[in-house]
Amino acid sequence: MASPFSRTLRSLEADDARPSRAGWAVAGVLALAWLVWFAAARVGVVERSQAARLELLAAAHPVAARQGGALAWSTMALGRAVRAGEVLLELDTRSAALRIGEENQRLRAVPMRRAATVAELEALEASARSEQASAQAAVRAAQARAGEAAAQLAFARDYERRLASEVRGGGVAEVDLLRARSEAQRQAALLEALSAEQDRHSLEAQARISQLRARVEALRGQIAALDGEAATLVATVARLEAEIERARVRAPVDGTLAEVATLRPGAWVSEGQQLATVLPSGRLRVVAEFAPATALGRVAAGQSARVLLDGFPWAQHGSLQARVQQVAGELRDRRLRAELELDVASVPPGLVLQHGLSGTVEVALEQATPAQLLWRGIGRRLDLSTSTEPRR
Repeated sequence: MASPFSRTLRSLEADDARPSRAGWAVAGVLALAWLVWFAAARVGVVERSQAARLELLAAAHPVAARQGGALAWSTMALGRAVRAGEVLLELDTRSAALRIGEENQRLRAVPMRRAATVAELEALEASARSEQASAQAAVRAAQARAGEAAAQLAFARDYERRLASEVRGGGVAEVDLLRARSEAQRQAALLEALSAEQDRHSLEAQARISQLRARVEALRGQIAALDGEAATLVATVARLEAEIERARVRAPVDGTLAEVATLRPGAWVSEGQQLATVLPSGRLRVVAEFAPATALGRVAAGQSARVLLDGFPWAQHGSLQARVQQVAGELRDRRLRAELELDVASVPPGLVLQHGLSGTVEVALEQATPAQLLWRGIGRRLDLSTSTEPRR
């Protein structure tokens, strides 16, 4: 038993504590370095978005039907480039086109009818002027005859007076006086007849002129009615052409058809139905949505960010650099919206960016020490536990 015990004592004497002390020294140095890093090192604090996608600066324009109807033809195809104002499809407008043909035919007949009515009006106005001149001449002739009869009546009465004085003197027979008196009465009756004839001519002329004027006014009314009919036909044609235009769906802007409804000729299109979406050409931006509890008041304009696309793993394609431009002042669907400007120089070669690509945005908020981050995490947990503790 003495020999094994002696070897044990020698092993214990040979055992040296220096390697153990060296290990403890290395551990102490590492612990000190970690404490220094934990208390003084600065690490970036980022806020990760709940959702993000690439969008064009100019919003996508939906294309919808302004009225319902059966589809006549369509040139829409997914990915096709279109120009502003280009007709993409048209509904069935044959009924309106036929009505336009009918109204145009009626409209072409109106000028001829109007020209005939105007010619008749001009002829009637000329006849009225001639009738008025003829009536004035007849009245003047009647006045002249009446004047002549008045002169003869005056002469007959004067002759009658002279004969009456001579009959009283016995120089002339009484029969001559009677003959002169009869002549004076005849001249008086003739004068009265001529005056009546003058009045008759005047009244007849006024009646004929009034009839002509009435016919003239009637023709003018017909011309006005024809003008109104022409204006109505023009308005009707314009309204039908507007209906045909409403049946055409045009591209609102220059761009590319990003979404197209599947339609065949004869298919029914409802009023307001969205038929396509036109993506205008232009620059892209990043739109991100954050949880308001952690992002509100922390994400601000001017902060740098990193964009990780879902379809392009960052380990292979890298990430895109961006900068926050605007942050919404109100929540929408319980999310905080932020718009970021994409750094085109950070796009890797061969990576094609397009509208609608989804991903995640990491916004650099600040620089903080690990100790600060630890205390923040502990504080959040304490606040959470306090808020969830049942009240007594």
